[in-house]
Amino acid sequence: MRDRDLEDGQHRNDTEDLSYFTTAYFHRPEELVQELESAGFQDACVFGVEGPGWILPDFDARWEDTTLRADLLALARALEREPSIRRASAHLLVCCLQQSFTMCRSAGVCKAISETGH
Repeated sequence: MRDRDLEDGQHRNDTEDLSYFTTAYFHRPEELVQELESAGFQDACVFGVEGPGWILPDFDARWEDTTLRADLLALARALEREPSIRRASAHLLVCCLQQSFTMCRSAGVCKAISETGH
């Protein structure tokens, strides 16, 4: 199961053991961008959700301390788009544009506005 996960991203739980997770596909960051672009999306940005902080053995203790939590979050934000670190996140998030929509920033908030004005 592990070897297939690493070889082609296909995770197949052919057992009845739920601790092996479900059937899924594990994308690599560059595959997500290619898949979205081939589906007609543009300007895809891949973000690492957790960042590398989750690996720390004392993560829970750091998270409970407000100063250390702020430091963990600052580190995650600083590294969320860094390609060499992004894969350290257990989960990825992709933001992109549909061809019929334009994104604009207003007071730090992204709004989707259709090209027709609706």
